[in-house]
Amino acid sequence: MSDVCDVGGTGFCPWETAFLLGTSMAAAVRMARGMAADGAEVTADGLVARGVRVLDERSGGGGSIPNAMCAAAAAGASAAFIGSVGEDEEGCLVRRDLESHRVDCRGLVATPGRTARSIILTRCGATAPRQLTLRRSRRGAGTEHPPRPVCRVLHLGYPGARQLAWAEAQRRRGGLVSVDVGPGCTRNVALPQTTKLLAQADLVIVSRVNAGRLAGRMGRLRLTSLVAAARSLLRREALLVVTLGADGAVATRGNLRIRLRAPAAEAVDPTGAGDCLAGHLVASLAHGELDGEGALAALPRAVAAAALSVTALSARGRLPSRQEAEEWAVKVSVDEVTG
Repeated sequence: MSDVCDVGGTGFCPWETAFLLGTSMAAAVRMARGMAADGAEVTADGLVARGVRVLDERSGGGGSIPNAMCAAAAAGASAAFIGSVGEDEEGCLVRRDLESHRVDCRGLVATPGRTARSIILTRCGATAPRQLTLRRSRRGAGTEHPPRPVCRVLHLGYPGARQLAWAEAQRRRGGLVSVDVGPGCTRNVALPQTTKLLAQADLVIVSRVNAGRLAGRMGRLRLTSLVAAARSLLRREALLVVTLGADGAVATRGNLRIRLRAPAAEAVDPTGAGDCLAGHLVASLAHGELDGEGALAALPRAVAAAALSVTALSARGRLPSRQEAEEWAVKVSVDEVTG
C-alpha cells in the first residue's frame, strides 16, 4: 500500500461480540451486566444458562471509526487505521480482523495493557441495539501515541486535543477532514472542542439524536430545524449528513438540501449501519466524488450500502462493495428538502 492512503481514521477499537437474542432485551442486559460485575466472561453459554435465548453470535473488531475504515476499503478506497490495542490476545484479534478487511494497520500500536472489550445485544429487526463496554483499554505507563496518518481524508470521531491538532495539520497540508459526531462529541464538557473540530471539517456525519444534542435540545425538533441548528456549526462549503436510521438521511451543503429515503431491507442487526454509510462517504470524498453534482450519485450509494449492511449480524457482518451499493442505489428515493 502507498505511504499516502485515501482515508485514515483513529478512534476506539474494542474486540466485540454481537449476540442476536430471542428474548427480552432488558433481561439480557441485566444478565450481561451481572456476569461482568461478577468478573465472568459474557458468553452465549453463560447467557443461555441464565435463561437468555441466544439465536446467534459473532465476534470481531468494533468501534465506529475502525468500522468505517473497513467499509471504506469495501467501497474501493485504500484505508488505514491508527490507534492502540493491548499486548493481549484480543489486541491480536483486532489487528487480524482489520487486516482481513484490507485495512492498513501499520499505525496500530500494541502497548502494554489490555484491549477494550464490548458486547452488542440485539433482537432481529430491532432499531436500538444495546452496546455494553465491559472493559476500557488500559495503556501502560509511558507508552507513546501512534503517529498522525498521511492520507487524503482524515476521519475522526472524538474531539480530543490530539485529534484537533491532527485536523488542523491536515487542513494546513491541503488534506480533507471528515467527522463522525458520536456521543463523546456531544457531552457538555466536550462541546467547545467539538465546535473547533467541526470548523475544520469538509464532511460531517451525525445521527438525528446526536444532532439534537449538538443543538442543545434533547426534546423533539422538526427535522428541518434540527438540520439548520447543526448546519450553523459548520463552514458553508462543508457537507452535512444527518442519518435517520431506517428512514435514510438528509444531506445539506450550500444550496443542496436533499432527503434520501432508504430502501426496505430484511433487517437483522442495525449495528454499524451509520459507520458503513460513513465509510462509503469518506471513500467518495477521497476520490473527489462529493464535489458538485457528484454528491447526487455518491449519497444514494452510501445510503444503499447502509441499508444492505443491516441484513447480517454485527457491524462488519456485511460490508457491501461499491458495485453492490450502486445496484441498490437506484432504490433510494431522493427529494428536495423544503420548509
